[in-house]
Amino acid sequence: MDPIPLENSEQLQGLWRSDDGDELTLAPSRGGILVGLYRVADPTPGDQQAVTGHVRGGCLAFSTPLPQGPGVVGWSGTLRRDREGPRLDLDRIVVRSGGDPEVAVSETYRRVESGADQTGPLRLQETPPPSIPETKNA
Repeated sequence: MDPIPLENSEQLQGLWRSDDGDELTLAPSRGGILVGLYRVADPTPGDQQAVTGHVRGGCLAFSTPLPQGPGVVGWSGTLRRDREGPRLDLDRIVVRSGGDPEVAVSETYRRVESGADQTGPLRLQETPPPSIPETKNA
């Protein structure tokens, strides 16, 4: 399970899911910055936080802009490949809790959907365009 060299943020584009159902949706933005959404599966389904990240020197780092209170404030990770395909090992998830400034935990995410074929900004809720009936010119 060797690390995959991270050369750009496009390598991480798409939907990633952990074993416990948390989801990380990532899309590249200008200047090599990643933008995304972190959705927590438990204990409150649908709870989500915006994230920003960057790839620098082959490493990945994220932050979540939280003004105050408990929650995930940032993490770093490594992209790897094994028999099941690409995996994103977030090896240092920094959580701000009540008494402690930081608690480091780890979690592995598997790619669910690749976003390599997507263009434009991250679409959080895509709805199909309305169908327009064709008209024939006489």
